[in-house]
Amino acid sequence: MSDRSWRRFSLAGFVVALVAMAVGAAAGLALVPVAGSFVGLFVGGFVTGMAVENRPLLETAIAAALATLGVLAAGAGIGNEIVTAVAVLGVVDPATLLVSIVLAAAVGAFGAHFGDDLRDGLTEPVEEADARVRSSDSPSSPVAGSSASHAADAADEHEHGHERVADEPQNSADSRDDVEVDRN
Repeated sequence: MSDRSWRRFSLAGFVVALVAMAVGAAAGLALVPVAGSFVGLFVGGFVTGMAVENRPLLETAIAAALATLGVLAAGAGIGNEIVTAVAVLGVVDPATLLVSIVLAAAVGAFGAHFGDDLRDGLTEPVEEADARVRSSDSPSSPVAGSSASHAADAADEHEHGHERVADEPQNSADSRDDVEVDRN
């Protein structure tokens, strides 16, 4: 990463992300026992993306990774001392721990991305119909565009499927129906 991306790191955004991730992971585990922490991390990331103005992907990913470590330590620490809880993290296979942390960071950043996009969509003005400029060769509707595209594909298949000799006269009666008959 360049030095410029590290200057964009917001401590306030990180604090918001950390609180949202912790609350989301705890609530997710309470509501959905198996994959609840990831559901909560996604929701926490979504809330962070809605709340923080400048695309908090890095802050949210780091907060999600820390929240996952917190959930693992808290799960091991129930009924034990904190030193025992941290020692239990050493027993977990490093590859499994790494996959869990990376997945949590990705889910949190993904939620933040969705939240940021929704906030942008809700706060930016809708483009006026007059402002849209259509070119004369573009179809006027998606249906017309897909049928025009389909017709062009069929013409390409017809040309490539039947190699013609250069001296052979072109028959203007060739149509889409002829292509379908030739396929049968």
